[in-house]
Amino acid sequence: MVDEETEAGPQRTGYLAATLEEYCRAITTVLEMEQRDRLKIAAAAQRRAATMFSTEQFDKAFISAIAPVLPKG
Repeated sequence: MVDEETEAGPQRTGYLAATLEEYCRAITTVLEMEQRDRLKIAAAAQRRAATMFSTEQFDKAFISAIAPVLPKG
C-alpha cells in the first residue's frame, strides 16, 4: 500500500491484504526486510494517520455528516 506522496516519490505506509495468502506474504515481507525499511514504513504510516485522523479532519467529517439534518439558515 502506497499512501503517502513525498518529495522523493510515493512512500509505502503498509500492506493491503484480502486473503490468507496475501496476509502471509505481507507478514513474511515485513519480517524479512531491513529494520531501517520497517522504520521508514512505520514513520510514513504515522504521518498518514496523523493527517487522516486529525481533529480538523474529524470536525470536517462530522459537520458534513450532520449537515443534512441541521436547520437551514
